[in-house]
Amino acid sequence: MDKDDDRSGSELGPYRLERLVGRGGMGVVYEAVDPRLGRKVALKILRPEVVRDPERRARFEREAKALAALKHPGIVTIHSFETIGEDTFFTMELVSGRTLGEVMRSEGAMSVSRILEIMIPVADALAAAHHRGIAHRDVKPDNIILDDGGQATVLDFGLAKLATTLFEDADDGTGATASMDMTVEGRIIGTIHYMAPEQAQGFETSPTTDVFSLGVILYEMATGTTPFPGESTVSKLSSIIKDEPRPIGEHNEALPPELERLIRRCLVKAPDRRWQTAIDVRNELEILRDELRAPPSTATAPESSSIPIESQGIGGKAFVLISLLVAVALLFGFGVGMFFMEIGEKGGMGGVASAPVENTPRSFSITGPSGYEILTSRISPDATRLALITQKNISEDRAIEDYVPGDRFHLHLRDMDSFETKLVENSQRIVCGRFSPDGLAYIFVTLPEDSKLPAKLMRLELGTDLPAVAIGTIPLGYIGRMEQIELGRGNRGFSWGKDGALTFITDKPHEVIQIDSKNGDELSKVALDFRSKELLPNEVISSLGEGLILASVSYYDERGFIQDVVWIDATTGTGGVIVEGSPYADIVHDSMVLFTKGATLYRAGYDPVDRSMTGDVSPVFTGLRTLNSWSSGKFDLASNGTLVHLPGGLQGGKRSLWRHPLNGTPVVLGIPERAFEDSIAVSARGDRILMTNTNDTNAMWDIWAGTVDPPRLRRILSFPDRDIFAGILSRDGSIAAAQINTTHPTQRSDLVVFEPTSGAEPIVLETDEIHNFFPYDFHPASGDLIYGLRNNMQETQALYQRSLDPDASPRLLLGGNAFNANASLSPDGKMIAFTSNASGVAEAFVSRYDSGALVGRVIPVSNGQADGLFWTQKATEGDLSLRFFTNGVEHVRDVALQNGGVDLGPVRISGRRLNADAAVITLDLNGQLFTVRKGENEAPAQRVEVITGRFNEDS
Repeated sequence: MDKDDDRSGSELGPYRLERLVGRGGMGVVYEAVDPRLGRKVALKILRPEVVRDPERRARFEREAKALAALKHPGIVTIHSFETIGEDTFFTMELVSGRTLGEVMRSEGAMSVSRILEIMIPVADALAAAHHRGIAHRDVKPDNIILDDGGQATVLDFGLAKLATTLFEDADDGTGATASMDMTVEGRIIGTIHYMAPEQAQGFETSPTTDVFSLGVILYEMATGTTPFPGESTVSKLSSIIKDEPRPIGEHNEALPPELERLIRRCLVKAPDRRWQTAIDVRNELEILRDELRAPPSTATAPESSSIPIESQGIGGKAFVLISLLVAVALLFGFGVGMFFMEIGEKGGMGGVASAPVENTPRSFSITGPSGYEILTSRISPDATRLALITQKNISEDRAIEDYVPGDRFHLHLRDMDSFETKLVENSQRIVCGRFSPDGLAYIFVTLPEDSKLPAKLMRLELGTDLPAVAIGTIPLGYIGRMEQIELGRGNRGFSWGKDGALTFITDKPHEVIQIDSKNGDELSKVALDFRSKELLPNEVISSLGEGLILASVSYYDERGFIQDVVWIDATTGTGGVIVEGSPYADIVHDSMVLFTKGATLYRAGYDPVDRSMTGDVSPVFTGLRTLNSWSSGKFDLASNGTLVHLPGGLQGGKRSLWRHPLNGTPVVLGIPERAFEDSIAVSARGDRILMTNTNDTNAMWDIWAGTVDPPRLRRILSFPDRDIFAGILSRDGSIAAAQINTTHPTQRSDLVVFEPTSGAEPIVLETDEIHNFFPYDFHPASGDLIYGLRNNMQETQALYQRSLDPDASPRLLLGGNAFNANASLSPDGKMIAFTSNASGVAEAFVSRYDSGALVGRVIPVSNGQADGLFWTQKATEGDLSLRFFTNGVEHVRDVALQNGGVDLGPVRISGRRLNADAAVITLDLNGQLFTVRKGENEAPAQRVEVITGRFNEDS
């Protein structure tokens, strides 16, 4: 079996091999279909050398039967062991979810509660195997799957052996290669990072080998580092055999000594000195969990101070109440995805001291509702309720006409003394919300079903059975741009002051608007006035009282893209900087400012009179979910200092480029992973490519260009004080267009064209201080540029055409009170397709096109929402089609010019579906789909971290 062979699409006996899932030392794994039972299975074809002789094949079959006899929810089920022709293979239960390795890379160092939540079920699964005398021998994070509900399944017992056969047939002449669990042809079997010393030396193995591997995993989960570092395979093996791991306390002082002792005993070099089986490890982990749950006998706590802690295990969720009064004793130093740091001096932050040992944080996790991703989390001022804005997982059976932008957004509420997270009625399409200062009400904004209508202000009275009711409407421009909001990001939110005013800030024009929280009436509107510089409002963070709000703003200067946290007087529009170089902060007890840079939370003193930071800056913890390298993590605070945040660390920097042929399997292109964002463009033949990437040094968007085959990409345009993005290519890839944004020295947007191979200075075609330009296509004959001119406040966009002569004037193609976008000309330039929300939903349309104008009827192409719109053409017949996506599913419709008009075929589903990790997409004229996929650390947020006791008034 050649390592490069991919048999996807073929049949093996009754099984249909659908796609290659992975390769390993023992064979290759396919997702397959067993049509006899109508189910999907994982089918693992063993390499011929593994089962070359009959005796070894017989031993495989015996061990497969033993594994099949294991009935445990945490062990993948073996269905069959078969030989058809020259292929010997297993069929197994097909398990979906994230590997523990992905979770560990996403979350970093974990809290004790999180470790126990995951590893007790894992140890229990291995304990079941050890009880039957079976050792796994390749226990590692990538062989453990966590499904959406958190249930763990241990995979790939392909290296397992019956422990009772350790010394079986020792003199049969085959030596160590006779058994599948020994070395094969002199090679060490297993994964180096998680090997036990005896395994690394090729000695006999047993269930204690799995115990050592469990210890390595536990060490990494607790510290975020490996216990046995090494630059090469040899040095790694040497470290495993000879070195003792550094004490866990050096990495994470917050971990209890009981857990450190448990892990250290797993990692003892001598097998007979370790825990002997996973049964011992499971029992010790359960004892530790029970000790942490039980309050000390000398402490009593008022019933009203209890807070729920969750722990997930096999078969469901378990919740434990731990009182605030005894939480210090129970959770001493348990950080959630955090560890203390020493960070050098940062620009704009003054001196940075190492983190002091102060009131120890008490932290726990709350898992979100099943089937939903958590987008944001807020805690009520009185710390009694949690509000989660969530996004429902994509449903594959949704009809096109049922799909409305934002309709997967929902609001879930959870009382902190309850175990239930409730879906709020009438909350669909929520984008932002706030608790009232007294915590008795919650107001939120919902997107309209018709995108031309205003957004709704909904008010929910908490502690009652009354549904949320609309109290008024606001323009969408009060909270952000529609296309950003639809993606679950980019809305500016609002604050709710003690005077009852809801405060919003707008972009272009920059204004502060106050609205009555009782009836939705506008109270005031003033222009933002910072005098010294032009700022772009990002987000309203909180209310500071007396008409003041805390907000995030951004701007460009010679240093790059800069973000500050400022105070704003809602009655005058004036303001000033509180935290420079940070996009998110909040004030605690009028004496402390907490702010973020990247995934790290910092603290400093605060002077409420001067509205300024005081004293040294200290890091508190790291690990906040941070969507990309130019933003920072966010958090929310209750009045008593209780803090909530989403975990996950820095994301967005390891995205990959994929190509999906029209009738083929997606393949990743050999371009290094980068912080690809915003847009991707390809030439008509799919041979040249243009992408937007975030510059690591100044957080600016750069333009990168290159070839697809061979896959090469290099930076061609980069500016110290300007973003360049939204790039497009001409059909032959010889010319490109893009948008440039800056506030330095003044705020403006430029429409530019440039050569994507030379890196020469771009030519400015249009400039505007209010509107933004979005290029869409070049005319295939004249070379004229089709672009959109966007009014952000009104949420409208007109389409224009102009030549590439800088002195030429643009010509309006399509205006009106609608958002017209995604304009694309047919290969002969005789038809134009575009999307428009003139009907209330962004539908696809097509029309004849001649002499820079739409001609004749404008005909609907889609039956509802169309995300993206692309022309494709069959290479032989030359037939044209339009392709668009709805709910992640690709739809296609044939298009032709007949008798001077446009003729459309029926809408068809192509069979291609966007990968759940697809961040940016485009198609070439041949129908090849190019996607930028999110990195492993960008998995959806499933839980909220809650920290109490660290930011008390006296801390």
